[in-house]
Amino acid sequence: MIRTPLPLVPEVECLKSNNPSSTAKEKDLQNKLTLALATIIGQQNRIDSLEGEIDTLRADNKAATSII
Repeated sequence: MIRTPLPLVPEVECLKSNNPSSTAKEKDLQNKLTLALATIIGQQNRIDSLEGEIDTLRADNKAATSII
């Protein structure tokens, strides 16, 4: 299984089916995939950095619902 951003699926399918493509097209796809991966990693890092705040909010919510 390959997880690929939807806009890149046609290009990845082209590569997967061994259709000949130009070096420039392959380099462009590599750049797009690198950018997509960097974006995903950045978002995951942001989510990871919020875990402490999420735990605090959950504890606050639990305390508030216990009082009510």
